[in-house]
Amino acid sequence: MSDEKKSSKKKSRLIYNLLLLVPNVFNIIKNISRTIKRDTYLAGKNIVIIIILAIMLAFLLTSTWIGVLAVIFLCLIKLQFSWISAAIIVLLLNTLLVLLVLRAMSKAKDNIFFTETKRQVSQSLHL
Repeated sequence: MSDEKKSSKKKSRLIYNLLLLVPNVFNIIKNISRTIKRDTYLAGKNIVIIIILAIMLAFLLTSTWIGVLAVIFLCLIKLQFSWISAAIIVLLLNTLLVLLVLRAMSKAKDNIFFTETKRQVSQSLHL
């Protein structure tokens, strides 16, 4: 009988401890969700800041590039090129650089479609 009482006490203590564990689990979940909510808010705020800074950077780079083109144009004028030929040379230089950037972007685009993952999945499906 004493063993049954001890066993019963152990079971009741276990049930009691499990019941005490439930509020702690809920508190942990609540704290995790609060942390996720706060981090999401901060991430959104930082994304807005990054977008604003990227727009400012784009304006600054554009004005810098226009300045570089103007300097090249003036150097060509100083080297006795006509206004039209200097403008055409600057335009061709700018067009060449645009084409180079577009080609680099095209090559980079090919790598964003998970080509290695697709290859491995297709290989594993054909086994």
